[in-house]
Amino acid sequence: MAPKGEMITYQGSCHCAAIKFSVDAPPITTASSCNCSICSKNGSLFIYPTTKDFVLEHGESLEEYRFGRKTLGHNVSHPDPAKQPCLPLAIQVNSRSKITVLLEVRLLGPRDEGKA
Repeated sequence: MAPKGEMITYQGSCHCAAIKFSVDAPPITTASSCNCSICSKNGSLFIYPTTKDFVLEHGESLEEYRFGRKTLGHNVSHPDPAKQPCLPLAIQVNSRSKITVLLEVRLLGPRDEGKA
């Protein structure tokens, strides 16, 4: 485990790997649940990294999906319309243009530096 205050580079992807991302974050010991119907039914748990610590590495099939009040854009992977979309992350922009990134912690793992 990393010492207190040390950042870890995590890598993540959706199930089909159409969306890949990395994030520098302290060791993840807690996460937030969302009360919307999609996140509740999927059991999603999120962290909120700063935008400077988040890198979208691959996401050509990234589509935005909004529901309810349409205030939060869920970025979904939907490469095959016949399959269920994956919701690995959400990006919210408020009225003052402040960007908030939400990452599904169940899709994150420490970066394996030994792999190409």
